Amino acid sequence: MEMTLSPAQEELVAAAGGLQEKLAAGYRERETVRRIEPELRREIGALGLIGPELPSEYGGRDLPRLTSGLIVEQIARGDFNVGYLQVVGSLVGQILASNATPETARKYVPRITSGEGIVGIGLSEPEAGSDAGNPKMTARKDGDSWVINGVKSMSFATQAEAP
Repeated sequence: MEMTLSPAQEELVAAAGGLQEKLAAGYRERETVRRIEPELRREIGALGLIGPELPSEYGGRDLPRLTSGLIVEQIARGDFNVGYLQVVGSLVGQILASNATPETARKYVPRITSGEGIVGIGLSEPEAGSDAGNPKMTARKDGDSWVINGVKSMSFATQAEAP
């Protein structure tokens, strides 16, 4: 296995590292309001730091997945929570790029990689961790609404969009 970074990988890791001071300066405010500013998301996306392992046809860079890990490491040094933006973007972007219809992937994945949109994700419950086959939460239809019962860990749920 080749462990030497390509120039493209080195460029992205350096760009992510270059954000550390700026991210650290705004960390407390973002932590307090529990929100990543849309302008910051778009800046990170414009630098190619969200989903660089995704296909270029969807706004990725066709780089090895290792690149995402290195980017998260750099971003998290400035603001751990902002690093999760890349983690969730890569995870959901990979799922959509690999499993959604091409039309759906073309609609959503570029919004993720550009930082224009943000996806929410719920993976864990206190009793199940990330064991998606062992959920305890229930949902039942009540007229035109749903009643959800249980505890779920949601990331970016209040900021997520689906245009």
